[in-house]
Amino acid sequence: MIVIDDGSTDGSSEVIASFGARIRSEQLPHGGAPRARNRGLALATGQAVTFLDADDLLAHDTIAASLVALAVAPQRSVVAAPWCYLVSDGAGWRPTPHDVKPAPNGDPLAGWLVRRYQATASMLWPTTLVHELGGWDETLTKNQDGDLAMRAFVAGARLRFSLARGPVLYRHHGAGSHSIASGTRVCDVDSCIRVIDKIAAALRAAGRFEPYRVWVARGYHELARLYYSSQPELARGAAAKGHELAGVRAIWGSLPHRMATLVLGLERKEWLAATLARCGIGDELRRLRR
Repeated sequence: MIVIDDGSTDGSSEVIASFGARIRSEQLPHGGAPRARNRGLALATGQAVTFLDADDLLAHDTIAASLVALAVAPQRSVVAAPWCYLVSDGAGWRPTPHDVKPAPNGDPLAGWLVRRYQATASMLWPTTLVHELGGWDETLTKNQDGDLAMRAFVAGARLRFSLARGPVLYRHHGAGSHSIASGTRVCDVDSCIRVIDKIAAALRAAGRFEPYRVWVARGYHELARLYYSSQPELARGAAAKGHELAGVRAIWGSLPHRMATLVLGLERKEWLAATLARCGIGDELRRLRR
């Protein structure tokens, strides 16, 4: 086990040191999650590696079950364990039902493009594959895990699933938190758009863009939908990219969302959905935002 302390100021280094020689640790000046993960990867000597972020939890059998699945999987496979969100209910943290939808047509690359993904901590990677991909992109502030996974699938990696009994728990802090996953700063939204740009370029370079044209467009649409309220200019740019690639076929989401977007346009639809949610309109109407 390798622990990289990314410039913490909350006493984490003392907690890490208390485990003594049972783990290998390093303290770095704060440089972001991708740099910390790359440093851990550089120190790793095993044939497989998983990346557990600071506040997520592995089940007791996650690693063992994933190793069994990796041993019988085709070469260049990545293994995903079951996972679910861990959310705060005010009194503590509770797991949610596992409601992650399957990838379209069983294609993980299409799935990741439209946010049907596996949590970072649920993935077990062949160490050589992560090195082959060049590790984590340290220029990204958000969706670095999606970038790594999609680059792997473009390069021909396969996704297999483990039979772990306990789920990996992915802590969800909510929109007001300072976690990477909830970031809505300009650099965070720009990072998400750049990930789609990178994958589109990689698909073109591999001669595989046309089968994924509509899914790339839907990836841009999904970003526009998510970030119209926080970064409208960047969202408009993402929506324009999606429309340029696939026209109305870029619209992705539930039937109410698609119908409302076709009638009102994405920007007005998102404004209306946000207004209704602020007024406390029930769950059925808030689904317009999905």
